[in-house]
Amino acid sequence: MSDESTPSPLVEIIRAAITESPLGAIPLSRYMALALYHPEHGYYRRAEVGPGRTGDFLTAPEASPYFGLTVARQLIEIWDRLGQPDAWEIREFGAGSGVLAYDILAGITHDAPEAIDGLQYRLVESNPHRRAEALASMIAAGLGERVLISDPTDSMPGFTGVLLGNEVADAFPAHRLVVRAGALRECLV
Repeated sequence: MSDESTPSPLVEIIRAAITESPLGAIPLSRYMALALYHPEHGYYRRAEVGPGRTGDFLTAPEASPYFGLTVARQLIEIWDRLGQPDAWEIREFGAGSGVLAYDILAGITHDAPEAIDGLQYRLVESNPHRRAEALASMIAAGLGERVLISDPTDSMPGFTGVLLGNEVADAFPAHRLVVRAGALRECLV
């Protein structure tokens, strides 16, 4: 059991950011960035379990493989509309442990083996622990040669293919704005 009278390191980091700000407050986007993506203590960067079957919440890909298999059918259609390129890439942002990638690759392999030949699947994930977990599971499943792992800050070449993000946009740090007396104002923390 944790001692609730001792603030967590993240609470102290956020307090320091607020204290050091000339306004004595920080934009909601800065608060969210620290709470979610602080390199050591942020929710999506920590080593402890986050989203998943044993974690804080369950996403559709983790609940059932049918989500990924259905997305795979749409991706096959996109590959076809792109003219069935010999080389194409799926870039999944916020890829987590790679569950969605695995189901998509399984679906494409089953439904359109000709589309899998030139496919490179890039898992883009900010959490180094999830990147390692995803790579290990892809290698164990025999999919290692199809998968690239990247941090969102990595330079990535142009490509032909699809950008994919499941439950990632809702975790982007956001500004909160209100209109007061006809003027647009930013809410602060």
